[in-house]
Amino acid sequence: MVLQRKLRGLAAIAGLTTLLLSGCGGGGGGGAAGPGYTVTVTVSGLAGSGLLLQNNGGDTVSIAGNGVASFTRQAPTGTPYAVTVARQPVAPAQGCVVANGSGKIGTADVVTVTVSCRNAAQFAYVANFSGNNLTQFAVGSDGGLSLLATPFIATGANPTSLALDPLGRYLYVANDARTVSQYRIGADGQLTALLPDAIVAGTGPTGIAVDPSGRFVYVSDDGGSVAQFAIGGDGRLVSLGSVAAGVGPAAVAIDPGGRYVYVANDGGTVSQFAVGLDGRLLALAASAVAGADPTGIRIDPQGRAVYVTNSGVLSNNVSQYQLAGNGTLAPFASAFVAAGNTPVSLATDPAGRFAWVANLQGNTVSSYRVGADGALSVSAIAEAFTSVQPVNVLTDPTGRFLYVAHFGGNSIVQYAIADDARLAQTATTFQVNGPIAMVMR
Repeated sequence: MVLQRKLRGLAAIAGLTTLLLSGCGGGGGGGAAGPGYTVTVTVSGLAGSGLLLQNNGGDTVSIAGNGVASFTRQAPTGTPYAVTVARQPVAPAQGCVVANGSGKIGTADVVTVTVSCRNAAQFAYVANFSGNNLTQFAVGSDGGLSLLATPFIATGANPTSLALDPLGRYLYVANDARTVSQYRIGADGQLTALLPDAIVAGTGPTGIAVDPSGRFVYVSDDGGSVAQFAIGGDGRLVSLGSVAAGVGPAAVAIDPGGRYVYVANDGGTVSQFAVGLDGRLLALAASAVAGADPTGIRIDPQGRAVYVTNSGVLSNNVSQYQLAGNGTLAPFASAFVAAGNTPVSLATDPAGRFAWVANLQGNTVSSYRVGADGALSVSAIAEAFTSVQPVNVLTDPTGRFLYVAHFGGNSIVQYAIADDARLAQTATTFQVNGPIAMVMR
């Protein structure tokens, strides 16, 4: 049973309608001692100060500006490397994300690691399943939400998922009633419907994702397929047809490189696709096995792993897969990690250090650490109790705040994220009607 069916049932019960080096250091353990090869990173988008990168959890380098920087420690062929963000920049606050950050050293310096940085979010949008609309917010410097001048804008019936193009110009909303709504984002954050305001996308759209290049959109359809679209120069979607997926596609995700697409199917599988030059999807391999009733799917920011929330009573866990170089999925040694009651959504911080899962009927958020290989392990802070029916979790671009949408509580709750992933509630917003999904730009 996909998430929308669960929510309909709950609504009925409750009556809810990312140069220059400024310095470097080493914390030990970055790689094997002696001569070898260097791991180099290319940094872009950096405007703040204080960015600190680390390799293998120890060898560190402080970054003062955009350009190329190298870790001090060298390592021989075959040594694993894993570049992560140890400290995000401030003044202004930014969120920096590593790409191509892990692997094994070959017979030359590693030069493929990139770090891209983004400013804090300015606007946030919430899809309200019960309200058939979106709520539009401004995001303050403290992460707080405040309504825009026009607080709400209509969507199709029962909006379920939403996605932004990478430049923050357009917003697309998958509506359960067979359509995708499409909007232009103004300089003030206000949405304006494109013409047409909605297009047909299968029989029951459940999830939506925009590729990192901003050229294509993919919509998972409960009817058993993935609808494919090209983004026109004016933001309007142009159909590229559809491709078959598994039983009950519930959610869709794209790897950070825009090469592969994965679909979590309610029937207990994950469909795997390669993205063709024209944007059309090509089946990679047989579907990967998941748990019972997958409802959410997420790829870690470094493109190492794919996570699927299994909401069925026989599972209540998260499937985790290694993402191979050819795009195929292989379960980690620990194929599943425990979650709470009815896990439906997962989010990671931009640096890929932590993850959180919303447990719909447990009224909790589970907390995880992300290993150097992308594998999840339950945090010492296993669960935090939240408001009624948490259905979606989202981190801001800086990685300082976590937002939880509560379907039953008709609320968005904001938490500050500590260095150990501990959550401290900072604000609650009650101006929504059955919130189910959130995005920020």
